[in-house]
Order: sequence, then C-alpha cells, then structure tokens
Amino acid sequence: MVQVAIQVLAIPTDATSGIATFEVAVDGAAYQQYTAPITFQDGQHTIRFKAVDHAGNQTETAVQSFRVDSLAPAVDLPASWQLGRNVPYSVLDEGSGLAAPGRSLSPAGNAHCQPCH
Repeated sequence: MVQVAIQVLAIPTDATSGIATFEVAVDGAAYQQYTAPITFQDGQHTIRFKAVDHAGNQTETAVQSFRVDSLAPAVDLPASWQLGRNVPYSVLDEGSGLAAPGRSLSPAGNAHCQPCH
C-alpha cells in the first residue's frame, strides 16, 4: 500500500499595482506567507488564500474543502468456494470509503460486473 501526497500550487496576479503579500491558511490554521506549493497527505483538508496588492486592495478566497485518498480498497475473499453456497466476503476502504461496492463472477472466463444491491 503506497500513500501519495498531493501538492497545491497557487499563483496570484494583479494587472495594475502588483502583489504585495500572498498568504495561505491550511486546515484552519492562521494565515502565513505562501512561498511554495503546499503538500497534503491522506485525509480531509481545507485551504484558503489571501492576496493584497501594492494599492492595499485585498482578495480572500472561500475556504476550499477536499479529501486526499490514495488508499485502495481491500477485498477479503476465501481462496476457494463451492457453487450454490453462500460465500462470505468483506470489502473495506480505510480512506474515503467505498463509492460503488460491486461483485464480479467469471464463469469460463466471461466476466460480468454489476452493482451490489
């Protein structure tokens, strides 16, 4: 299982007086000077930016909420079973949860997938 970080990059612009300060607030913390892309690991996050130009005009973005999930779901299935019998199995996703659990049977190599009901 490999966890992957993501980065958020922001570049402010001002066509007239130029940018004086550019700050970022990550996960509800106080604003701090933005100097490099922000890296996020798995989990729920928020980010917000504030820019001030040399004329004193200020722009603040809305809080952006997002989830990083690099964890694949795990399926626990018996190594073998008999036709006509119930087969217990479990599907687990410790990241953001399952979007669409499903099942697939492959008789004679013909795969057929359908959503679970």
